[in-house]
Amino acid sequence: MSGRKSTEVNGLLARGKDARNAGNANYLKHISTAEKNVKTNQEKITEISRRVREQRLIIGQDCKDQFPEEAKQLEEQFDSLRRANQPVDYGKDLEAFQKRRQKIETELQKADKEADRIRERIRNKNWYCDDEYEDADKLLKTYRQIGNEKSRLIRDLDQKVQISNKELIQYQNLEKRISQILLAHKQLEERAEKIVRLHKKASEAKDYIKKAFNLIDHQLVEKFLPGEYEELKQKCDDFFGLSDEEVTRNVTALSEQIGLFENRLQICYETFLEQKEKADAAVDASRQILNPEHNFFYEPVDYAKNKEKAGKIGLLEYLEDYSDKQELVGRIRSGIRQAEEHLKAEQFGEVQKQVQINNELIHQAVEYAAVLQEHLIENFYVARDIKGVMRKMGFETGAFKIDGSVKNGWKICAKNPGGDTIDFTKVFINDNGDVKIDIDHQTVGNCPSKWEDICKALDDVGIHIEKVDMENGSNVLNRREQKKRVGHQESGQFQTLPSH
Repeated sequence: MSGRKSTEVNGLLARGKDARNAGNANYLKHISTAEKNVKTNQEKITEISRRVREQRLIIGQDCKDQFPEEAKQLEEQFDSLRRANQPVDYGKDLEAFQKRRQKIETELQKADKEADRIRERIRNKNWYCDDEYEDADKLLKTYRQIGNEKSRLIRDLDQKVQISNKELIQYQNLEKRISQILLAHKQLEERAEKIVRLHKKASEAKDYIKKAFNLIDHQLVEKFLPGEYEELKQKCDDFFGLSDEEVTRNVTALSEQIGLFENRLQICYETFLEQKEKADAAVDASRQILNPEHNFFYEPVDYAKNKEKAGKIGLLEYLEDYSDKQELVGRIRSGIRQAEEHLKAEQFGEVQKQVQINNELIHQAVEYAAVLQEHLIENFYVARDIKGVMRKMGFETGAFKIDGSVKNGWKICAKNPGGDTIDFTKVFINDNGDVKIDIDHQTVGNCPSKWEDICKALDDVGIHIEKVDMENGSNVLNRREQKKRVGHQESGQFQTLPSH
């Protein structure tokens, strides 16, 4: 038996809880915002779908006789859009997300109850809490798994938001296209009336064709159908050179060709607009994840002092200030710029590919930042508790950020009136959650003899130090060796308390 102390077990359980709570506000805000966005999109799509179902297209016989191809095309397009107007219901998706969220809450409550049971088991024990220590260590792994489940839930919800954004754009454009078809039908009916009259008046027929041709949007032509436009222009030029009899005989066919061309041009433009809107929405969704109003983290010291009232920091700025993941930050920033450049160049397929890459990188960064936040806050608590213990032991103390940043850990300097100094040169929690404490001490009096008392006081706040050596290699304190001498077999020697 290694003879774990109850304070070691408490230390293993205690600090991590406050650190985990720091990410809870962001998690709840993120979930709430995502669910609200999906529900809002659902409401908008449902209302659009209802309006589309109410629309009707009835083309008159005269219109069908004069412009059979245009009339047929309008009917086919209208029917196709009506068929595309299928019900969209995110209710089951949101219900599944709610079940996952509730499962996470249940697992968290179960873990908290287990923590309480472990504390109860050690309530009247000081030493020999090895089983409880092992159970506490397993419990911390459970908490980490729950944290991973939270991250996956957020990632999947964000994906559902982006899908619903795209589908909303599709339905908005569907309704817009239905309206354009109904307007085109009205104009076609008016043209049918005019064409009947123009069969008897060649000069008016030519003016009618000239006016219809000139109304074609030249900017859209240059962008989408320049070749077909030139062919149509040639047909119009040929038409103007016909005899009066030929003009009245061909005016209907040429008018229809102009109408069909305009319809193809409009479809090209609407397809372009829909692709652009979807690409815009995808890029904007990535920006929203990076916005501190949507996804935020806390400055460690500020949070330790002010909890949820602490200032909020955006994801990339947080990683820049407090992590070594500068390459990941650079890749995300570069990916956002590339997506924006593709958007500007109207390369919408490339935008979607780049956004997918960006989102994966962003969610990796979110998961890492959540863990980093816990460790940085916990690191502050460890440093604060060490400082408090040393002050109670009669030392003047000071705490300093190493190289000016909490990401490098803390240095605690302690000096007593007798001239003894103890420097905790580095108090640091690594990415794995392991607490590392480096100690340097110099003495002019009885400092070494105080280490037993210092370590006991640190035990009481959950910081367990088992071995202290002088710089010259001599041993000041070895608590494992002390327990060996009273007949307990030891499995190894450690300097500091393991992972919280």
